[in-house]
Amino acid sequence: MWDITSIPTPELHAAIVSHLADNGVIQLTGPYRLTADAVSFYPDTLLCCLVVEPGTKILKGARAKNIEHLQTSTAFYFLFRATPGKQQIVPVADGPGNLLLANRHLDFSIENDQQRLEYTRFYLAFARSGQPPRFRHLPMSPEGLRFTAACPPEQRLRVQGALWRFMDRETRSRLAIGFQRRGIFHTLIHHHAHVPVQYGQEIYDVDINIWQRSGRITDTRYELVYANQCLAEEPAITIGVLPMPSYITKRERRTAWLNNIRAALAQVLYVCMMIVFLSASTVAVIFAAEGLAGTAAVRWILELIFGTSWWLILLLACAYCILHFAITTFLALDIESIHSAVLTLRPSWTGSWIDRWLDNKSQEQNERRNQNAVGGILARIKTAAGLLVSWLAYLILIFTSLQLSLRPYLLDENNSALIVSSIFFQQALQYIPMIFYFVGRHSLDDSKRRFVSVFVMLLFQSAVGLLVIRRIHRFWSDTSRAYRLRRFASSPTPAAP
Repeated sequence: MWDITSIPTPELHAAIVSHLADNGVIQLTGPYRLTADAVSFYPDTLLCCLVVEPGTKILKGARAKNIEHLQTSTAFYFLFRATPGKQQIVPVADGPGNLLLANRHLDFSIENDQQRLEYTRFYLAFARSGQPPRFRHLPMSPEGLRFTAACPPEQRLRVQGALWRFMDRETRSRLAIGFQRRGIFHTLIHHHAHVPVQYGQEIYDVDINIWQRSGRITDTRYELVYANQCLAEEPAITIGVLPMPSYITKRERRTAWLNNIRAALAQVLYVCMMIVFLSASTVAVIFAAEGLAGTAAVRWILELIFGTSWWLILLLACAYCILHFAITTFLALDIESIHSAVLTLRPSWTGSWIDRWLDNKSQEQNERRNQNAVGGILARIKTAAGLLVSWLAYLILIFTSLQLSLRPYLLDENNSALIVSSIFFQQALQYIPMIFYFVGRHSLDDSKRRFVSVFVMLLFQSAVGLLVIRRIHRFWSDTSRAYRLRRFASSPTPAAP
């Protein structure tokens, strides 16, 4: 997880062990190994690793009330400020809440891109160490990647070449990342960059944001850079969690716990939003599709469950779909995020058929993205057009259901769903982004105006505008990525020694 190799001096070793015991963190009654390395973003602070061997009895907590017998080798990570008279310990590896607590207690400060990069590596390693995906490693150099013991040297060089575009241009020996300052208001200032991160057997280009005020980091997988079975999975050693020292107040402990819960709830919320979105889309799309076919199965089911208020349920489903679409501008289902969220909620599913199926779908999604990025202009136009047509059909069906839910009496007329959907279809065909409403309004036939309300037409034109603009943006974005990837592919690769 994190290699800490430096052996502290005997005086420092005794101070750390004594501080752990005196402040109700842990008392050691058997063999152990203590290592400590300095970190640049906390002044005069060490990142320590305490490895306790199996069969050892340890006493954890205030007055050592909690006796624990370790069955396997366990590593405990914590930060120790060594300043005389100001010594403090903050346990890590228990979620982002502990890291944010350390930022407040240990005078967190980052002044340059190198410190930001080191802090990103630290944060990614310890923010989700107890939940899938647990192994998030940011290598500071090509040699910093984690490999299996049986990986041959030539295969290692091939994998290390995947980091070529992230290295400094002079020596190609270390990571050189430039962070961009973003935001105007003090509370919203953050630094943004793309960094390579190893997730087990895969390397991703990850979109990183470091929030200046709290030190919180948000990360999003941007694209798959390389995947190889020679890359090592997470080390087998168990990661333990130390209790908070006695001088950490109850309020601070509660805040750290709430931050950990918030990080977990973000995964739960993501899954819930996707379930609601898929459910609402199913109801709205099938309702419109059946209206076009002249059947009323969905309406019959809604009336059976909700009675005369069925139109309100349909209205809420359509409103949620449109709101979700508007907030995300163009909704793209990130299967890897769904995969991570599912395993976070149910770690016992790791290795199950659900885990394998989501992993395969995620790989297919990344392969399609990379193929679109490095493919020719015709391939990218074809992909953009396909997504545009599919999402346009989705919007037409959603807005047809929305209009019918607002005016359910239209269902008593023959072919009302067909007329409403055809109006939206005609508007979509002639739509130009940012055109004013009256242009589309006056293009409607007078006999059809009573089928579509003014507000719904405005909303539909806005949604189609977002869709078209997003497709144009995605096209140019893919063109830019293709240029970068081709340039990377044509650059020289490191020669074998």
